[in-house]
Amino acid sequence: MSTADRGTKDAGRHAATRLRPGAVARTAALACLAAALPVLVVSPGPAAPAAPADAETASAARSGAGAPADTALTVTRDRGYPAVAAEELGATSLGALRREDQRILGQGPGGQTLEMRPGSPFLRHGGRVYQLSNAPYLEDGRAWVPAELVTRWLPETTGSDEWEVDGRRLTRAYPFEDEPFRVIIDPGHGGRDPGAIGPRGRREKHVTLAVAREIRRALEDEPRVEAVLTRNRDTLIALQDRSEIAIREGGDLFLSLHANAARARSARGFETYFLSPARTEEARQVAMRENASVKYERGEESPDLNDLQFILADLDQDINVRESSRLAGYTQNQLRPVHSGPDRGVKQAGFLVLVGASGSMPAVLVEMGFLTNPNESRWLTGDRGQDEIGAAIADAVVRYFEQYRQRLAGNHSGE
Repeated sequence: MSTADRGTKDAGRHAATRLRPGAVARTAALACLAAALPVLVVSPGPAAPAAPADAETASAARSGAGAPADTALTVTRDRGYPAVAAEELGATSLGALRREDQRILGQGPGGQTLEMRPGSPFLRHGGRVYQLSNAPYLEDGRAWVPAELVTRWLPETTGSDEWEVDGRRLTRAYPFEDEPFRVIIDPGHGGRDPGAIGPRGRREKHVTLAVAREIRRALEDEPRVEAVLTRNRDTLIALQDRSEIAIREGGDLFLSLHANAARARSARGFETYFLSPARTEEARQVAMRENASVKYERGEESPDLNDLQFILADLDQDINVRESSRLAGYTQNQLRPVHSGPDRGVKQAGFLVLVGASGSMPAVLVEMGFLTNPNESRWLTGDRGQDEIGAAIADAVVRYFEQYRQRLAGNHSGE
């Protein structure tokens, strides 16, 4: 279904606990935070597998799961958002937090120090800084922390120990309900933005939309996954708006579809990217070309994501980097048997379309082939090629979700 078909259905599916994408305007806040928080000496701990951010928040929006009453924690909404007393968190794997002067301290995952400050939505753990949607506060001599610390941040960091807000209680949640995972499929370009143009005037915007529809069609018989398209017709959608659609629609995955281009007509093959600083000049150039879509939105030249922007994006999406890399790997593995071109591998670069979505879910950008290569152009624009690509990417999505469920099941079975 497209976003037009869905309307506002489930618009708030994840809104209660999702970490909202950051913006460059956070620079001043982060500078103040760095000056205010001392450098902590932390003890090393084992790296825990990352879980997709939205898997937990999707679970928090679902009903039917819960813990016995004796494991429930009291929730207050005195500040307009759910909060729990810091000293009562001993029932979670996080353990009870304690107040020391103007700091709230505890031992986080891996035995590393966790520090928060009343009035600030930032927390420090393991030498990293994270942002919550709301801030802890002091009241009646007690420290209160946002419930999202254990409904979102904790499971994102550990891959397990999930909790949900149930009215005035915070209870254990187990993510094995029947509600399907939701994948957001983003056909690149559209409207007056044609994208790459190949032989015979073949346009990237038409290829991406056709393949997106094939992926959705391939997933129709898969009850565990539902697909939402950011666009279902030839229209221009701003890069930032595509991520906002993914977040509003409660996405668990974000796939942005594209076709590559090169001056050399012999260039061919397929590659999948996740958001991180480009390691090669070639990857940076691919991102610059795809980012050039902003000129159709507001008449600007393609920006380049600088190091500061990546630091800010990293605060939001670091939890999802490994998951995005995993998803990219599945995509490459499933495309390899059907694609005549070489496997160009999993890569990373600064794609603007991934910035917002990567803060809330695993997100990748797939370059399905070179539209400027005569042979690949015919395959990309033909019914057979689009059907094969769509089926392969749909299979990658299903395999990824199956593997993710297995990892979650393993985490919970070991409790």
